[in-house]
Amino acid sequence: MKRFACSLCVAALLAFLVGCGNSNKTNTTPGFVVAADSINGNNIEIFSVNQTSSALTAISGSPYNFSLAGPDGSIVTHPNGKWVYVCDWSSTNLIGLSIDQTAGTPTAIGSTVNTTGGCDWSSSMAITPAGKYIYTADDDDNISSFSVNSSTGALTQVGTPATVSGSAWVITATDSYVYAGGDGSQNIYIMKINSDGSLGTPTTFAAGVGTESLAIDRSQKFLVIGGTSGVGFAGYSINADGSLTSLGSPVVPSGVSWVDQIVFSGDNKFMYASDEGVGVRAFSFNPSTGAIAELAGSPYATSNSGSDSVAMDPTGKFVYADDSCSNVYSWVRDTTAGTLSSGTPTTTAGDAVCQLTVTWK
Repeated sequence: MKRFACSLCVAALLAFLVGCGNSNKTNTTPGFVVAADSINGNNIEIFSVNQTSSALTAISGSPYNFSLAGPDGSIVTHPNGKWVYVCDWSSTNLIGLSIDQTAGTPTAIGSTVNTTGGCDWSSSMAITPAGKYIYTADDDDNISSFSVNSSTGALTQVGTPATVSGSAWVITATDSYVYAGGDGSQNIYIMKINSDGSLGTPTTFAAGVGTESLAIDRSQKFLVIGGTSGVGFAGYSINADGSLTSLGSPVVPSGVSWVDQIVFSGDNKFMYASDEGVGVRAFSFNPSTGAIAELAGSPYATSNSGSDSVAMDPTGKFVYADDSCSNVYSWVRDTTAGTLSSGTPTTTAGDAVCQLTVTWK
């Protein structure tokens, strides 16, 4: 992973993934794309979405200033579709934003949370599918826990950070377990979520591959590792006790580079990944077996031939990605075939937009 603000990768989502949560809802509407860049000050950019073409338009007032010094380390959307959380890796603060579902304007949720280091050069942030807890992975291999107020979206840090003995700066989560990893140790660290959202003692799973990103499918039955350059994708089934079982040899697409982020479609039949070398890759996903296969026509290139982040709301109408930390790209997605078309770049106000998410309503 590139440890630099203009080329930082994030777990999925996304973490989370951006269409975070295990909901299979398809009766939602894409709302707004929220992007963070590393400039100091006006660095939260918000775009409205054309519901036919996927084209983006900066809303009035964008970019917004929330006194963030370098927030492009990680950004996720709550499963309710309207709360967005941003890790400011320069100040180590974590902020929540409520996105108006009509106008797209952001309002700070409560006070900024001083994470006592939880966002220190944070490479990744994960939110549980039910939306109760958020976890951050920092550059010192600590995993910090935060509870989410179900009424207001405000965050409260809980417990003490879990510390692992090896590289762990990308994370993902089910409603019961948190998984962390990194390209240094080739291990996955598994932590049980306690009743208050704090984490149990990490256990180690020897994955044997360098981990650049992690993602849980919508059913919470499978974990996928996005690897370092040339590694590809390794799949695992998740057992009842949170342990992992390999699904076999990694899938290594031709020319695969650093896989920075992975998201799953709302129906759990397709998977999309940002690739630093080409743009966005598209795969079929078998929700029964966890098997993936790259779709014909994939990868989908951006103007600058690379992406650090990828985002999609639960409808799966559109897919969004950064353009090597510059523009924001949008594609129309065939919800039956999973393929992408009509790729459109949108110029951003900042010079280092590496991370983005999408809201829905």
